[in-house]
Amino acid sequence: MRNQPVAIVGVFVLALVVEPLLIGLAPSVGRFGPIIALPNGIVGVGVEEDFFAALPAAALMLAWIGVLFAAGAALLRRRDLNS
Repeated sequence: MRNQPVAIVGVFVLALVVEPLLIGLAPSVGRFGPIIALPNGIVGVGVEEDFFAALPAAALMLAWIGVLFAAGAALLRRRDLNS
């Protein structure tokens, strides 16, 4: 595993700085965020009119998961020494 501490710090920065700023400054963009906005839309806790409803939020969260999974698979395939 490479750069685990960097990945953990990156997730914290995304969750505690970047996404709240996007939600505050540009709600039309921030509502697509994978850490705060979409889970709140899915659960329905603290849902504001700027967030998605449960079904579209779940679909967008699955899209985020698919994109990140594909990126991870591509990086693993490119960096794997056995292939």
